[in-house]
Amino acid sequence: MKIAVFGDVHGNRFALEAVVADIERHTPDAWVNLGDQVFGGADLAGAWRLQQQLKARYSVLEVRGNTDERLGETLTETTEKRAMLEWLHQTLPEGTGASVAALPSNATLANGTVLAAHGTPDSAWTYLLLEGKTWASDALILERLDDIGEARVVIVGHSRSTCDRSDRSLW
Repeated sequence: MKIAVFGDVHGNRFALEAVVADIERHTPDAWVNLGDQVFGGADLAGAWRLQQQLKARYSVLEVRGNTDERLGETLTETTEKRAMLEWLHQTLPEGTGASVAALPSNATLANGTVLAAHGTPDSAWTYLLLEGKTWASDALILERLDDIGEARVVIVGHSRSTCDRSDRSLW
């Protein structure tokens, strides 16, 4: 089974178009969007429309990213990044925030053997492979993957790191 995976689009329609063009050449059996769909600025409304079109055309499985959760928050005087969120809500179609915030934290495919999430299976905010700015221990990673059912492959986004990439013990 060929699975196409993309995520962390962050409203960048231009980058997503390039990724989609490449994915379509490979004719995958399934598509997965790992979240963080629109919280950004390089044509976020266009990125949202494209992701909705892909979902309709290819039955893209979607999971909720941490910025998707944030976009669904009720805004208060103390809301972190309030100005950005107000701008996002003004720029995106009504209901977008609620839609992405309601996505599941994980999804399975390939008869449950593949698990997709943004951060970890139960948290869009927690990095799977990192603990602070260092690599997480194998024990911590296994703890974060405690209940993954029949999954043998775990796919996550969210992990833009500043770790020393010369340490490939986990790769």
